[in-house]
Amino acid sequence: MCIRDRRTTPRRFPGTTKHHYLTTVMDVVRRGWGALQVRLLVSLDRAQGVAEAADTLDTVLQLLQEGHSELLVGVDVSGDPARGDMRDLLPLLQRARAAGLAVVLHCCELLTPSCHDELLSVLSALPVARLGHCTFLSSSPQLLALVMANDIPMELCVTSNLCTGTCAAPAAHHFRRWALELAHPVCVCTDDMGIFNTSLSNELLLVAETFGLTPAQLVRLTLTAAGAALARQPLKAALVDAISRKTNELLSAFHAQDDS
Repeated sequence: MCIRDRRTTPRRFPGTTKHHYLTTVMDVVRRGWGALQVRLLVSLDRAQGVAEAADTLDTVLQLLQEGHSELLVGVDVSGDPARGDMRDLLPLLQRARAAGLAVVLHCCELLTPSCHDELLSVLSALPVARLGHCTFLSSSPQLLALVMANDIPMELCVTSNLCTGTCAAPAAHHFRRWALELAHPVCVCTDDMGIFNTSLSNELLLVAETFGLTPAQLVRLTLTAAGAALARQPLKAALVDAISRKTNELLSAFHAQDDS
């Protein structure tokens, strides 16, 4: 069993609506359900402004009323961090939370006072399920303390950060700071697999080789990611259990090989 949280930003193509876009995506996802279970995060693009984000959220809430809550599990604030202000979206994010949706934030991809202040305001105002990228987050004692106090998992994307120039080399990546020095919950992620020509296996191999991770540490990373998935219970509990059983088998075989 595998669960994937996938993001999508609704678009209006000629003669269509955001509702049509999302129902089409959901129909395709459901046709592929089996061992792979996909759950959707609908992106609110900060660069498109509050009115556009409100229209997207209205569409999501309508779809929830139509019975799609199993598949639509959250909203994600994304887009150019130099445009818009996350604080302007706070009332929308509070509406989303009140409707039972998780909130995920792309944040700290730029090191600017405005990015710092907006994230501090949003994190102080509502529960957040995960944070994405967080490249410069640990440079702020206030943000570091707030994120750690609330134990908010982080989505870290090494290849993406290397390609976009927010990290100079794998060994300089903030994975070391958060996962190894602070022992904070970290999910190794791909960002966009196609654009960055990577896969989850490649990303796990990259952090394992760069930071000298043991098999047991890789297992913990995998279990952390499963625990941070936004699927409803009991599906998530079943996933964690399946990973625990399989990795215990693999670790036992690994240690047996070492002993022989």
